[in-house]
Amino acid sequence: MAPIAGDLRNWLEATDVPYAGFSAGSAIAAARTVVGGWRHHGVPVCPEEEAGEDLVEIRVVDGLGLVEPLVDVHATQWGTVGRLEAAVRLLEPGRRGLAIDEDTALVVTGSTGAVHGRGQVHARGPGPATAQYRAGDVLTLG
Repeated sequence: MAPIAGDLRNWLEATDVPYAGFSAGSAIAAARTVVGGWRHHGVPVCPEEEAGEDLVEIRVVDGLGLVEPLVDVHATQWGTVGRLEAAVRLLEPGRRGLAIDEDTALVVTGSTGAVHGRGQVHARGPGPATAQYRAGDVLTLG
């Protein structure tokens, strides 16, 4: 999707059509996205079975650029919060990251996101802690 990211962003802006995605569709909305992997320099950071996506080392690639924070998905269900933390801390220092649970939506308007659904959004900033947000919470994405 990265080769057409600019065209898609222009089309979404011109038509005022919202972007919606789940699973990989959520992840690729980000400027940089985690596409798989379960180790960082050989050290396990999340379970291999579901989260690896046939990759061993964590891989972060360009996404569509609709939101600035790095995005990972299936956070609690696949155990990918640790992968997000490693990606933000070690691969993309200075960038904020979001790991979104299943059955959870983050509705983004401008520079804020409102959490909806049964799970949580795990937000990792440049600082040392990861914060959890639940339905009804609003977080700043900038």
